Amino acid sequence: MVFLCKADMYAAGRINEALMGAGIQCRLENAGSAYFNFDSETSPTDQNIFVPYETVDRAEETAARAMREVESEREPEEGGDDRPGMKRIVGEVLSVLAFLVLIMLAVYGADGLANWLKGLVGILARLSTFCQPTLWCFSAPGGWGVTPPRPVADDVGLWPSRAKKYSKK
Repeated sequence: MVFLCKADMYAAGRINEALMGAGIQCRLENAGSAYFNFDSETSPTDQNIFVPYETVDRAEETAARAMREVESEREPEEGGDDRPGMKRIVGEVLSVLAFLVLIMLAVYGADGLANWLKGLVGILARLSTFCQPTLWCFSAPGGWGVTPPRPVADDVGLWPSRAKKYSKK
C-alpha cells in the first residue's frame, strides 16, 4: 500500500466511498494527533489514505474527482457577499468597546465614591464641636486629611503658653 493523500475526516470519507465504488481497495489511518500541538499542518481529524501500488493512477483520478465534489459543496454560492464575517467583526469590536466603557465606569465610579466619602468626612470634621486631639480619627497624622485645631498665637507671634514668660511687665 502506498500513500495517496491526506484529507480531513469528511473528505476522506467521501474519497473512501468513491474509491470503493470504483472497486479500489483503500485503507484510512489517523494522521492527526488527539493532543494539542503546535503543528499547523495537521489537524486531529486528518486522515491518510493508502491504496495498492497497482491502482495508484486510477485512485488519483477518482480521489481528485471526489475532492472537487467536496470543494464545490463547501464553497458558498457566488454573488453572495461576506456579510456574516463583517457582522462578526463588528460584533467583536463593539464588545471590546463595551468592555472598555464598563471598566472606565467602574474606575470613575470608585473614584467618585472615594471623593464623596472624603468630602463627607471633611464636612463632619468641620461640623463637630468636640474635636479633641485625643480622637484618633482626627488627630492621627494624615488621618483622613483633617488636622486638630491649633491654639492661636498672640500679637508677638508666641504661643499662649509662652506668652507670660516673654511678656513685658
